Amino acid sequence: MKSKALFALILASTVAISISGPADIALAEDSVEPPSVALGGAEVGDNPLPALQSVTAKSSSAATNVLSDVASVATDDSGSNAIEATVSDIRVVVPADPASPISLESSTGTSIKISLPFAGEAAGAKPVLNGVVAYDNDNGSTTVPVVKNDGSIQIMTVIKDSAAPTTYTYNIGLAPNSSLVPESDGGVSVLGPDGSRIGAFAPAWAKDANGTDVKTRYEVAGTNLVQVVEHSAADTAYPITADPYFGIDLISSAYWSGGTFVVTPTWWARANGNSPMAHQALLTEFCDKYRSACNTQMWWQLACHAQFAPFKATWNLDSWRWRDSYYAYIINWCN
Repeated sequence: MKSKALFALILASTVAISISGPADIALAEDSVEPPSVALGGAEVGDNPLPALQSVTAKSSSAATNVLSDVASVATDDSGSNAIEATVSDIRVVVPADPASPISLESSTGTSIKISLPFAGEAAGAKPVLNGVVAYDNDNGSTTVPVVKNDGSIQIMTVIKDSAAPTTYTYNIGLAPNSSLVPESDGGVSVLGPDGSRIGAFAPAWAKDANGTDVKTRYEVAGTNLVQVVEHSAADTAYPITADPYFGIDLISSAYWSGGTFVVTPTWWARANGNSPMAHQALLTEFCDKYRSACNTQMWWQLACHAQFAPFKATWNLDSWRWRDSYYAYIINWCN
């Protein structure tokens, strides 16, 4: 009876994901080690860092845990790029001049460019921490890109006062026939020319200085992603922090340990991997990178971990397991 009650409870919360899985594929070896992380660096004048520290300290979700898992990459305000580094397998370029877009390019060729709001009026990039720079928009707001250790990027907006704008527009540079597609959870998927998901923006959020939610949403107009932050309420405590959070890769590394395939997800996957579109992208990436483990039984275990155990240190997939459905893995704690 206890297992039946648990089964019913879990089914009620299950998102609609693919449970048919991939076809079995012949064995091969794959192994990549993740990089280490450390923070450091300088602060800026009209400093956005306390706002980022405050929202991190009050965080109730991975998405708002802004200063966790930040990449230990150098920042530089004397050259053409404030940050230029390969983080995990993503080449990340954050320009010194805000008129140039942020660029992310994966080892598989996925390329995304993100133009910043108010680029024509903003000051040049100033280092905040390793992996973090700030652009003062000269309108009561500051744009603060935060590069994560998995190559994802969280482009924070710190809103100083009620005179600051309520809309922040990011033009997304895409390959021809690619598109931005709003999702039911408030996020926005980036689809390639063939309709497959090549990246995504996590659902919009905004918090005031007390950690209280501020109404916000994304609007999509062609290749423009617009974040609307409704911060005019009388009881709003400034500064407000908000963000678009964009990521490409969902798997950081994986390797065989005997008959168990040990998967380390990216921070992006832990924070934003539990949606139907993310599950499909996870399946595609899993099979593209790790053909040795790409079969239905392993996929069901992987999907279960992504949905119900995202913050386990590793997702351990047992190749000898054989269950008759995805739901059978759910009620057996994913293995």
